[in-house]
Amino acid sequence: MNKIDLDEIAFWLLGLAFVLYVYRIDVLGVNLTLLRIVSLGLIGRGILLVCMRGMGAWRVRWSTVILLGATFFVVVINAMDYRLLFGWPDLQKPIIAHIFNILTLLSIAAFIDNEKKFNLAIRAYVLSSAAALVIAYYAFFMGDIPFASVLREYGSDIARSLQYLNVNGNVVRLTGPFFDPNFYGIYLLSVIVFSGWLYIYVERNKIYLVLIGVSGLSLILTGSRTALMGLGVAYVLYIALEAERKRAHWWGLLITMLVGAIAFTAKASTGHWSDTASIVDRFRFYQPAWNAFQENIFFGGGSLALLDKESGVSTAHMVYLTLLGKYGLVGTIFYLVLIFCPVAYVHFRRKFVQRNYRNLVLFLYAPLGVMYLSYDFMAYLEFQYFMFAIGYVIVMYRFSESRRGGVGIL
Repeated sequence: MNKIDLDEIAFWLLGLAFVLYVYRIDVLGVNLTLLRIVSLGLIGRGILLVCMRGMGAWRVRWSTVILLGATFFVVVINAMDYRLLFGWPDLQKPIIAHIFNILTLLSIAAFIDNEKKFNLAIRAYVLSSAAALVIAYYAFFMGDIPFASVLREYGSDIARSLQYLNVNGNVVRLTGPFFDPNFYGIYLLSVIVFSGWLYIYVERNKIYLVLIGVSGLSLILTGSRTALMGLGVAYVLYIALEAERKRAHWWGLLITMLVGAIAFTAKASTGHWSDTASIVDRFRFYQPAWNAFQENIFFGGGSLALLDKESGVSTAHMVYLTLLGKYGLVGTIFYLVLIFCPVAYVHFRRKFVQRNYRNLVLFLYAPLGVMYLSYDFMAYLEFQYFMFAIGYVIVMYRFSESRRGGVGIL
């Protein structure tokens, strides 16, 4: 078996691993998933590669230095937070998972070191979403996800505690394999973005158009306001950067917004769309985070300061406010640098980055940046770190600047 076959297998496993979010089993007390198995392999590969080649053998660009530096400080901040949470294991576990996800980001960025791997990774990610669609509509019509009884019998504590189907009144919201309709909606948005990019710039395969259509409909059926907001941002970017008949698209967007506003108003007394309780409820999470930030502007109050005793979670339901409350201005700056460095890179070096890669960074990060205002999914959405890795691959390797092929620079 040649090398590219192994690469293809690795990317397919990675794509499926992101899909099988709730499929978690308990192995010696460890919450084990396919993603964690694949990630451990990639992390081990990265460590072995560095040991074999030596740090001096790499050509390093400033984007890589920023990635490694910001990662170091973010891990240190989380380690300090973890140390203050002894006696609170339910708050410590998300921190461990978050650090592991960051290491996964690094390992993926190191693995995708040329254009062929880049396209292969995105293609596998997109096509793997078909498995999520099967799970979503199976649950929608059958009332539970496939192998739910097995999960409740042999799954990890987290897997056994989850409600796999989301029913709001008489409305069943699509959750796919993510248990949370917002999580699945955001995942579907990423599939739409990647599918559109593949169709426009890589290959005119109609399967991508089918996935865009089905994923768009499924996103609507999740009822996720956050994901719909992100979809709107992505569509505006598409009109501005890619669409040929811009006027027709602007009119289409305007009509869609009007129809949506009318539908929302017409159903003001029924259904999920009129359920303002969830919106009002979020304000009770905002105040503790803001208080923690005001008490320690530079370093915040840590996870414990944001703990909601009723739900048992530490969040402000908004990424930016959560970061400010937990880690203050210093920690928030490190996080923002880690997340949005690729955006700054393609902006300041836009003349040197090919249009297709520059636009992909914008399509990925602009919706994320806006959705962070609406929902806190920083520590939980594992596929988000694949999106971060794709952004960093674009700014770390030279194939995005020329057609000469990739040059490893980690």
